[in-house]
Amino acid sequence: MRRSFVLPVLATVVGVLVVPAARAQTVSTPFGGRRVAVVSEWQGIDRGDGSGHYSLVTTISEGAISLEHTLTATRAVDGETSSTEAMRVLEDGRERASAGSDPGGLGTWSGAAIGYAIPFDTDLSAIPRRNYRPNDRLVRETVQSVEPEAKVSTRRATDGRTAAEVTIPDPQPAGALAEKFLAIRRAFREADIGLARLRIRGTATAPAGTEAPAGPTNDR
Repeated sequence: MRRSFVLPVLATVVGVLVVPAARAQTVSTPFGGRRVAVVSEWQGIDRGDGSGHYSLVTTISEGAISLEHTLTATRAVDGETSSTEAMRVLEDGRERASAGSDPGGLGTWSGAAIGYAIPFDTDLSAIPRRNYRPNDRLVRETVQSVEPEAKVSTRRATDGRTAAEVTIPDPQPAGALAEKFLAIRRAFREADIGLARLRIRGTATAPAGTEAPAGPTNDR
């Protein structure tokens, strides 16, 4: 079940939600160290009245098993921000376990959440963006300023805003891969670009080590 709470239950650093690093620890996972597919999708919308809604969903998949970690943030007209965090494990589309902000609620899957999913979601910005319609070249240059080998495609959403899909081709440990995911999102944030959707794909070869990426410490 999802829990709603008002910041800073997830610590806020100038508008960036940061998942406590204390949860980052090395534990065994049911994935058994096998390669897993990682898809992390950021979506956001800023409204003219000053409100906004944002979500960041990371899905770790191997065979019929998927582990989802979801962060959401909603900014009210008065600037107050509330957030939710949820995790769940699916097998062949059926939910096997679920939890709120405590991965321990996933039972035997808590290690997979800590080692694979959470490192990709240590930040979620609730700060408004100005440019929701960047051209294809700007999107590509923003991504490749972080990861030159990344493959980038764009399209227009139904409302005219830009959506982008990024693929990092080289398989690598979850900790290193998560750092690149975070850096790409940070690059868009610092460029004041707010895509309708930013989906990043990659392959993780092993769970994160003793320390997951801490995420950005400031939002310019």
